Amino acid sequence: MKKMFEVDGKRAKTWNPLGGECKHHCVYCWVNVLKQRYPALKEKYSGEPRIYEAELKKAKRFKEGDTVFVCDCCDLFGEWMPEGVIARVLTEVLYPAAEILFLTKNPKQYLNRGFHNRDHILGATIETDVEYGLSKAPEVNERITAMHNLNFPRKFISIEPILDFSIFFIEHLKDIAPEFVYIGYDNYPNSHPPLPEPPLEKTKALIEELRKFTEVRVKTLRGKR
Repeated sequence: MKKMFEVDGKRAKTWNPLGGECKHHCVYCWVNVLKQRYPALKEKYSGEPRIYEAELKKAKRFKEGDTVFVCDCCDLFGEWMPEGVIARVLTEVLYPAAEILFLTKNPKQYLNRGFHNRDHILGATIETDVEYGLSKAPEVNERITAMHNLNFPRKFISIEPILDFSIFFIEHLKDIAPEFVYIGYDNYPNSHPPLPEPPLEKTKALIEELRKFTEVRVKTLRGKR
């Protein structure tokens, strides 16, 4: 199973300068699985948002050719995140030589922030275009609209874990004009009740349609449970 982002066949580095609970409370959250296994992660990703200074300073080590995924265990742009915390993290990566990947379920926070560095790639998780009520994150159609309205040349979409979708999903994604799309099924399907996943053939058909206008980076694929 491919559980980490890869770029050109190379696994992206992760940078986690933030601690605190993610308040999206997605039922399929993979971080909850890891928190049960590793007490240190449970401690770090509980409570209120906070910066880990030693980790924050590691941004100075990023170099040309690196691809760095920011905050893979929480959402830097969650509604609960203090503006001062967001600003400190973004300041550290204003002008790095590395390629910086951001990913959020609250992409309206990207709007009006003045992103300008073309080494930044702004991503959103959009698992479907149907509301299933599986988290407290902004509704998927709000995320779609925000990414459509985002005037930035480098955007990507993560369709992971993929949930069953309507016939309009492909048009929504095309309107966003992502540089690339990650797509895959839930990596931890035994940790929660079954998700409303699409049949494998429907997912493969979506992948083929996506490839007509963007790069598709395929992660975990399987038949329905």
